[in-house]
Amino acid sequence: EDHAALVPIFASHQSRRSLDSLRCDSKDYCSCKNVLIVDDNQYNLYVLKRQLSRHGAIVFTASDGQMGIEVFEDILQTSKRCTDRCQVIKLVILDYDMPFLNGLELATAIRDSRFLPRTANIPILMASAYDRNYFSQPEFDSVITEIVMKPLTEQIIDRIVTTLSLIHI
Repeated sequence: EDHAALVPIFASHQSRRSLDSLRCDSKDYCSCKNVLIVDDNQYNLYVLKRQLSRHGAIVFTASDGQMGIEVFEDILQTSKRCTDRCQVIKLVILDYDMPFLNGLELATAIRDSRFLPRTANIPILMASAYDRNYFSQPEFDSVITEIVMKPLTEQIIDRIVTTLSLIHI
């Protein structure tokens, strides 16, 4: 596995968990396979959607931050919950540098109190080519589950797929 490209930023925070910590063996879990990917690079959207779809994910995409929050709200409003614990969206993957709302602003909007408690535990991955030190700012700690450095390698995508199949929240 390519652990060098993964930056779990919540190792010392109880409010958020790294992607690996979202696994459990409970039988009463959300079986939804909805994933939201927001990136202004159409090629990145295409590749990630194709790879996650091949593994059974139902992938929704948006090409900027404003469209991302609109698609997110639409998914929450129109999708049925599979269990009492269902959050409808299993995973959100965001680019950082996008028009209208950047990844941090979009993640903050997703964590907004109007969506709680349904969205409190949805893992949000931030994918970026920015230097890792940029994401050490405290405002990232409260909304981002994990930072994934671009380019997304096969190993990182495999890890996302594997973890996605094991997330029972």
